[in-house]
Amino acid sequence: MVMTQVALPRQFAGLGVLLLGLSWSLGVYWARHDVVAGSGLSPGQAFGYVAAGGVGAVAASWFGAGAVLFAMTRLFRARAPFWSVLWALASALPPLWIGAPAAALVVAGSGQAIAAAVVLASALAFLALATRAIADIAALSQTRAAACLVLTAIFCASVISLS
Repeated sequence: MVMTQVALPRQFAGLGVLLLGLSWSLGVYWARHDVVAGSGLSPGQAFGYVAAGGVGAVAASWFGAGAVLFAMTRLFRARAPFWSVLWALASALPPLWIGAPAAALVVAGSGQAIAAAVVLASALAFLALATRAIADIAALSQTRAAACLVLTAIFCASVISLS
């Protein structure tokens, strides 16, 4: 059986950001369960704090990376509206729902090679979906859309490395 990846429909794309934030938060909660247990908070209250931070961080990252991606599509002479680029990026997030908890485990140092493989596979699936979504909304070829994503990743990584 061959399965093709399908991006979220535009009307549900915002859920992609919310679910990615919750997924990341769940991974952080699992990875740092010893810190959470020693905090003196109930598990539900602790997860609420972690989830609020995780969803906020993912939403801010989505908006920032989307703004850079919008600029990169302009660099390639595409005229896609800003919000269309943001929604296209959000619609490609479902593979990261699985990869985010694994990435949190890897970042926390408790992940093994299998977690790193899950992160890599989900990142590649995300890039495939995002390339297709950006190509569709910006009327770019798959190659040019992939170049936009690569340049966005390079820009974001360089900004992160400077801080």
